[in-house]
Amino acid sequence: MCYPPPKFYDSFGDSIIRNEIIPVIDQIASVTQATTVDLYNLLNDKTLFIEDGLHPNKDGMTKIANKLYSVILPLITPSPPSGFKATGGDREITLTWIKHPDPHVSIYHIARSLDVNNIFTYHTGLAQDKTSYTDKNLINGQTYFYKIWVSNDAGHESVRSKIASATSGFSGLSTPENFTAIGSNNQVFLHWDDCPEPEVTNYHIIKGEENSGLLDYLIGLNGNTISYADNDVVNEHRYYYSVWASDANGRLSSRSEVKSARPSVFLGVEDIGTSFDLPDKYKLKQNYPNPFNLSTTIYYALPEHTEVRFTIYDMLGRKVRELDIDTKDPGTHSIRWNGLNNIGNPVSAGIYFYQIQAGQFVQTKKMMLLK
Repeated sequence: MCYPPPKFYDSFGDSIIRNEIIPVIDQIASVTQATTVDLYNLLNDKTLFIEDGLHPNKDGMTKIANKLYSVILPLITPSPPSGFKATGGDREITLTWIKHPDPHVSIYHIARSLDVNNIFTYHTGLAQDKTSYTDKNLINGQTYFYKIWVSNDAGHESVRSKIASATSGFSGLSTPENFTAIGSNNQVFLHWDDCPEPEVTNYHIIKGEENSGLLDYLIGLNGNTISYADNDVVNEHRYYYSVWASDANGRLSSRSEVKSARPSVFLGVEDIGTSFDLPDKYKLKQNYPNPFNLSTTIYYALPEHTEVRFTIYDMLGRKVRELDIDTKDPGTHSIRWNGLNNIGNPVSAGIYFYQIQAGQFVQTKKMMLLK
């Protein structure tokens, strides 16, 4: 309840305000336990706030607004912080949240528990400019549960946030790198690098026919497996894939970038066509089939009479086989590799690189041998 402003230039009217209206307001406030706001004495300088003797001017209205805000503020319950998250690290958990928009929020409060169904005990209080906190010296493998709330300048507290939890020491696995998808006849072959964490137990693959992000779970593989041949495909259809890792403690990596491939009977030679009849530049095409089992063919084009050398290397860069050392005429050519090394022994399954050297032209491509 508010006392009315004073009434200047009218002593009779101002007397009614002071002697009759204000006492009635006090009586009602006493019965109802209402808070009173004294605007009468707040605006007692007529030259600053009530220039015409009756109506508050701009400065007077501003003073009234600030006074009412200061009275109402303690009655307002602030909202809890938003975006509250917990992320585990080695013997620690980091909590983050979005800075509270209310400038009168003065303290962030954090409570912690070892059991989501048990009592949360007060853990720490933080200044209003903080948006993160790291809980240190924790037990690795232990899950911790947290709540956060705020209090304002008047001491009023928000409700507690939703629970955020994390496990100390389990911050996530590395994302599988160099993920590739290669299409061949009635097959898409997937390959990726092994994650550096030795505790990886499984790799997981998702698949879809549209790059919408809503890919379906395809298969889970043993952690020692870093390749997969998808035979449930239709030639000339494009398929999209992604892979991620997990371990026995529930840690997950993020998903790899999505890769796509289109299985085709003609994959590897489909774009040679007449453009290789009279080539105007050096070209090295992808081997076909790829991946392959017994043998594969490599296609290349020469714009001039040139000495050509083909060399095959393994993943460690070791020379496996020199396929051809000869001089070739301009045109389209091919050479076949039967999966044997220089001494005639079969090589093991895996990724290999083939390199052409023709004059000053040097190019390398990757291929996959299956067993």
